[in-house]
Amino acid sequence: SYRPFPNVTVNAGIRYDFQELANARGEISLKLTDEWSPRLSVVWDPSGEGRAKVFVSYGRYYEQIRQSVE
Repeated sequence: SYRPFPNVTVNAGIRYDFQELANARGEISLKLTDEWSPRLSVVWDPSGEGRAKVFVSYGRYYEQIRQSVE
């Protein structure tokens, strides 16, 4: 978090995910790496008293691949 002004907060971060899919024998059949997910949000309190907020956020998300068990 970073507060450039008393009523403005900027939050930034990054998340790393990976997923390995195994077959019925337990062998890795697919490996997904390099799933970097940046996150950024800006919050502004127009009243300056903590009673209201206007915010915008951005994030990149990866969906997990479901595995069927048979």
